Amino acid sequence: MTFEGHPAAGGYVRLASHGPSPTSILIVTDAAGREIGRGYDDRQRAVEALTQHHGLALPVTLSYDGGLV
Repeated sequence: MTFEGHPAAGGYVRLASHGPSPTSILIVTDAAGREIGRGYDDRQRAVEALTQHHGLALPVTLSYDGGLV
């Protein structure tokens, strides 16, 4: 994911399981692939963690460009 207006900020939110289930968690990594957090139960919280990691202001609004969600 990227942050509009902040080209140096970005990263990934990945599902840590073999598919959606009650025990699935999200892992957040920065653009270089370094893990910055895990255990998030929804995308909004995971994205907020990445936002704070880059020192950007909250709240953040998610928008999808037609890719996978």
